Amino acid sequence: FVTHVLQNHGKAFEYRGRRVRNQYQVLSNNALKTLYRTSCEVNRKEALTYANKWMTNLQNFSELYEVDGPDVNSYTSLIGISGKAYEIEQAEEWFEEMKSDVVGIEPDTLVYNVFMDVYANNLQTTSKFQEDGTRVEGVIDGEVARAKIEKLFKELQQSNKYKPDSDSYKILIKLLSRVNTTAAASSAEYFAQEFLSLQEIGAIGTSELGEKDDYLHNAMIYAWAGNDSDLAFERAKWWFEKAEKTLIATPVTYNTMMHVYSDRAETDRNACVEVEKLFDRMVRNRIEPSNTTYSTVMTIWSKHKSRDSTAKVLYWFDRHHDAFTRNPSIRPTTREYNIALMALSKTSNLEENSERRRDLIQNARQIFREMTHGSNADIRPTTVTYGAMIKIISKSPKPNAWREAKSLLVECIDNTRTDQGMNMDGVRPSGQAFSSVLAAMGNASSRNPLIAIEADEVMELFREIQSCFRLRMHPQTMQNFFRVLASSNNKRAGLHAEKWMTLYPDIFSYSPSMQSSDVLSMQHLYRMAIESWSSFEQDSDAYERANAIYIQAPDVVKTSPFVLMGLMKVASSNKSADSPLKVKECLDQIRNLCEAEGNANSEFFEDIGRVQLMTACSNSAGDHFEIATETFEVQKASGRPLRDNFILRYLFCIKNSLDPGVDRDDLVKKIFQLACYHGAVSPQMLRLLHTLLPANDYSAIVPRDIPNEWIANVKADRRAYHDIHSNSRRRR
Repeated sequence: FVTHVLQNHGKAFEYRGRRVRNQYQVLSNNALKTLYRTSCEVNRKEALTYANKWMTNLQNFSELYEVDGPDVNSYTSLIGISGKAYEIEQAEEWFEEMKSDVVGIEPDTLVYNVFMDVYANNLQTTSKFQEDGTRVEGVIDGEVARAKIEKLFKELQQSNKYKPDSDSYKILIKLLSRVNTTAAASSAEYFAQEFLSLQEIGAIGTSELGEKDDYLHNAMIYAWAGNDSDLAFERAKWWFEKAEKTLIATPVTYNTMMHVYSDRAETDRNACVEVEKLFDRMVRNRIEPSNTTYSTVMTIWSKHKSRDSTAKVLYWFDRHHDAFTRNPSIRPTTREYNIALMALSKTSNLEENSERRRDLIQNARQIFREMTHGSNADIRPTTVTYGAMIKIISKSPKPNAWREAKSLLVECIDNTRTDQGMNMDGVRPSGQAFSSVLAAMGNASSRNPLIAIEADEVMELFREIQSCFRLRMHPQTMQNFFRVLASSNNKRAGLHAEKWMTLYPDIFSYSPSMQSSDVLSMQHLYRMAIESWSSFEQDSDAYERANAIYIQAPDVVKTSPFVLMGLMKVASSNKSADSPLKVKECLDQIRNLCEAEGNANSEFFEDIGRVQLMTACSNSAGDHFEIATETFEVQKASGRPLRDNFILRYLFCIKNSLDPGVDRDDLVKKIFQLACYHGAVSPQMLRLLHTLLPANDYSAIVPRDIPNEWIANVKADRRAYHDIHSNSRRRR
């Protein structure tokens, strides 16, 4: 019938009989009413287009044949259809036209209710999807809508012919409850008490919308639920207990009251316990919990950041399944499965024990298998499912976890592909899923050139589907990708970084409105992009390419010592003859920045800078032993510990610059004694020492049984130092 109405709106002009002409108003109103009630089932914009055509035809028909034209029912339907199509301005125009002197139709109570409902359903606090999958945010600000709807309500109160009915109050309170401010909640409280007073004396009626009796109490609980204050909590509790006492409480009433504890649940475990008590209270009052009840309890427990909260979520997940075996009407839905997976994904961030983390991952895999291969065809993975699973797998301690995470991402994307292109209504990958896969790769990419290629493939997948699903490249995603490049030792990592910086220039642009956290993120992003050139060990052009990125960076990036550390790392890994001079130049810039800003981390930057300078001296094709020795003495004189990598690099400089002989042997022994004193002996150092010293000298200073504490880089005490000198075994 709806299809017939949409396709045959002009057929009535084919009839010329007087009787049919007189019925055209009835036909038009029926068509408009049908479109109003079914516009959620068809395309909302298309429904509004046809409604406007019906209205135009009705106006033309009435002028041509002098029969009845649009009446109050016509305008009521048009206002409602405009609201459902998110066209508030058009709804306002129809309302004003109706009251104008030209038309002269006085709005009745139903018109006011429908018009107020337009504002209530189009707040910016709500999110909707059009039929094509496009997300539509509410088109009117909450406070603006509140002012407009209160004005309409007062107009209705002041009307000589019509007065507010029960639905007028409930629609007004519905909007006020969604504005989510203390002032709006107080206003809702005033109108709710006024409504109850009128109801007690029987001075209020009902309209065609027919809201349920429990709606008022539920809306008032919801109105106070969004306000984090003791007064708001007490008022929500008062309305809940009133609904319980008057025996009009429903599962929705209890579910709404549970949401009152939602904001407190993150830090207060007692809030979660109180929600469980509400559930028990509900059962005692012989009110059957709904699917939403179970999912609400699970959601509130999942907000509490602790390890046992996930166990509670899984407990309620299993309890829901047990209840389903007794009552098939409360079958678990995809929502409950997703809540369980989301809780597991949050706990994986808190869990440091690798064995416990593996158990969490196994639980997640089991839930995911039930969704993909379970007997219930209505429960299948969604965008949230894949996002949570990928995040969980990316936290796995296994080095190849990124392969499983990437496989899940590819599976999610493949589920959207059809012969005609991407399925916009199906499962769609989220931007966070890509970021999680790249983070997993970053955890495993150390010195692995192949992972950089895999990461580039993930970025290409993102670029392929980005426009289809309107995904936004988040700076964290790019940062995770650059982290893979910087640590992968891939010879083409710098070229990959340049390519993606060109494809997404907006991410690297600075805005004065940026918050401090966004600025720090941008600085880290530039540092990773610069460090991606550190693998070009044989390419003398690498430092110049990295320096070009630094030069084009915004000033807030250039003044960051961390970014200069990235440039210094590139210079130190380059084998050109002047690389130590470039490192020294970067170190001087860092020192000047720290002095100018009074940076408390100046000693940290100095230590790292000297390690990089020593690395450059050991890698450089030129002879920079004097710079290396000066750097070593300065670090030793600073009184701060000498790190194993720093000493090791100095030993390499000695090997490359000094000829074998007694002087070199004595210097090596002296450096090794310092390494022992500072607990900076590593297996790599011992292997180098074996090549530098004659066999007799090596065995004289190194015990036969190499202490485990050396290998673990645990600081040795003075007794161990003297034991080495006396060539005796350590007795510990």
